[in-house]
Amino acid sequence: MAVVLNGCAGVDYSVRKDVRPIINFTLSMPDKSSEIDYLGLDKNSRFFKLSQIDSPAVLIEVFSMYCIYCQQAAPQVNELYRLIGKNGLTDKIKVIGIGTGNSHQEAEIFKDKFAVPFPLFPDFREGVSTVLKVNSTPTFVLLSVRGRYIRTICRYEGKFFNAEQFLGEINRAMAKEKL
Repeated sequence: MAVVLNGCAGVDYSVRKDVRPIINFTLSMPDKSSEIDYLGLDKNSRFFKLSQIDSPAVLIEVFSMYCIYCQQAAPQVNELYRLIGKNGLTDKIKVIGIGTGNSHQEAEIFKDKFAVPFPLFPDFREGVSTVLKVNSTPTFVLLSVRGRYIRTICRYEGKFFNAEQFLGEINRAMAKEKL
C-alpha cells in the first residue's frame, strides 16, 4: 500500500507500509562502547540481533559511501538524530546506518567524513539490504522491534529535505502502531 504524504518545497514523501515480518538479522557489535550503550546491548558479545536493541523502534538508514544522494542527505540525517534526542525520543527510536556494499573501513570513512553521530554497520555482501528489500540509496526503514516479530512500520526511499517534518511523519507512523 502506498501513501503519499505532502513534503516541504513541493516534495512528496512516498511511505510504504508493510506488515509482513522480516528476518531478525545479525550485526557485528559496534567498536565504540558509547554506541553499544546507546543501543542497550550486552558488551560481552561479538554480535547482536536487531531484536536485542533496547527500543520499540529502530530507524535504519541504508546508505552507500559512494552515493552522492547519501552524502547530500547526511546533514539532514544527522539533524534528524539530534531532533530525536532533543524531543526525548531516544528511548522510543534508535537510529542505525547500514552501508550497503560497503566494507567496515568504507562505513567508517563515511562516518568520519560526515560526522555521523549514530552507529554505522557495513553490509559488504548486501545481505541486510536484500532482507530490507532496498532498491536504491538512501532508503530509510522504520522497524518495530518489540514482540515476537520484527516488521516494517514504514519506509522512505530517497533523501528528505526537512528533518523536523520527517520526524513528524515517523511520530505519526509510530502513533498508529501504538509505539
